[in-house]
Amino acid sequence: MPVGVEVQPKIYDHATAFFCIPLRTSVLLIGFSSFLLGFAILVDRVETEANLRQYIGGYTRTSRSVIGFLDFLGLFFGLLGMIGALNLRANQVQLFLGFQAARLAAWFWMYYHDLQALWKCELWGTDVNKAAKLFGWNSILFDIAVESGCQSERQWFLMLSLPTLLFSVYCTLVTQKALADLEEEPAFLFKAPLGVVNGASYSRSLASASIHTQMRTEATSVEKAKDYAKEKEDESLLEAWGHSPKAADPMNSTLDLRGLKGESGQYGSFGFGPGFNAASGQYGSQPQGMPTAGDPFSFLPPTAGGLSQPAVPPAHGAYV
Repeated sequence: MPVGVEVQPKIYDHATAFFCIPLRTSVLLIGFSSFLLGFAILVDRVETEANLRQYIGGYTRTSRSVIGFLDFLGLFFGLLGMIGALNLRANQVQLFLGFQAARLAAWFWMYYHDLQALWKCELWGTDVNKAAKLFGWNSILFDIAVESGCQSERQWFLMLSLPTLLFSVYCTLVTQKALADLEEEPAFLFKAPLGVVNGASYSRSLASASIHTQMRTEATSVEKAKDYAKEKEDESLLEAWGHSPKAADPMNSTLDLRGLKGESGQYGSFGFGPGFNAASGQYGSQPQGMPTAGDPFSFLPPTAGGLSQPAVPPAHGAYV
């Protein structure tokens, strides 16, 4: 590290998901996966369900209908979650979280129906009529039983569906955590008008949407404060030189020295107007300098008596 370089501490540090991915990016990826699954079901539902059956279930007509419908809705809610994560919209991410919660509830509905049918899978190979009376006709289980694959199908279903369920729970928790990070702070929290206050009581919200809004507000407030300070500084300088806007008011008693004339000389325009000549006692063509703070006549040269103030103009001076 170079000598003399001061390391500024981070104002905030957001959590990550999947060990290294930021929360917003994680929600974006989760929404994209839901969108892809819904699109695959829209294009070819039969093939998609056959390839994912050991992961998400669907061995019975009841479970297959519920799961297929919810996964198809992922085409819309997944897109909504992606837009909410990109634009920091807490309400959109909240809708996507509700969809994930409904999808988790469908997992338990699926287990209730599919596990019963899989545990009676061998019945389809020994007594088809009895199996049809118990569960209704099921071509999927019938094909599995004919090929003597009931035992292996149960094992693969449990080994693949349970980790998939846990992964879905984790994705839902990630979205919930991201939503808590995106939500605005409560309305009762104090917020300074300009975003920056002096003192130890100043605090900053860690919500992503709030902190981005606050940073933009602070940047705008700083620019406005600079413009205001510059405007006040210009007004103070004009007042010191006698160029205050108040001088344009004929009812204002402020003396505007720009046009005041006397018998022996005149006050010219400040900056490069006539100056006071100490040798002749009149105002000559010597350019003036800038006045100092508190003494607007400090730019005039001293008189022969050593005084720093100019001679008082005649009483019958006139404005021009």
